[in-house]
Amino acid sequence: MLTTPPLAPSVLRALHSLGIRSRSDLRRTGAATAFLLLKAAGLTITRSTLWQLAAAEADISAHQLSAPDKATLLHTLKHHPP
Repeated sequence: MLTTPPLAPSVLRALHSLGIRSRSDLRRTGAATAFLLLKAAGLTITRSTLWQLAAAEADISAHQLSAPDKATLLHTLKHHPP
């Protein structure tokens, strides 16, 4: 189950409305796609949310994401199809 913290209540509500309620749902969707869906839903979110989503997907703390992990996520966002 995805929880607050680390995810903000508004992010959690939006994820639920998108059908993403569990870690397995998030893994199927992917952190980058979930982030873009949240933005498309009108949420004002930052890279911190992306890191939190990726960490939740991997079942780790956001502080455990490495610089290369973050760079890969940003590259994925940049090249994600519309």
